[in-house]
Amino acid sequence: MTNPTEFDYVSRKLQETRGRWTDAADGSGVPASTIRKIAQGRVKNPRYETVKALFAYFQRLDQFQAQNAAARHPVAAEAAQ
Repeated sequence: MTNPTEFDYVSRKLQETRGRWTDAADGSGVPASTIRKIAQGRVKNPRYETVKALFAYFQRLDQFQAQNAAARHPVAAEAAQ
């Protein structure tokens, strides 16, 4: 059984990245067709390994985006600490 929190996170991120699922497929190793089925609700209980791979991909993406934001706006990043 997949951790509901991880699955909720993945589901939310899939909706946020709609139209860029091929990037998620490339970055996670999960086929784009599987990602599409999960995002559209056609797969209600995806395999544990699938959710883990997508979760790890979106965590890396979030971390990368946060680092880039901090690099572009170092003063704002320091003030937030």
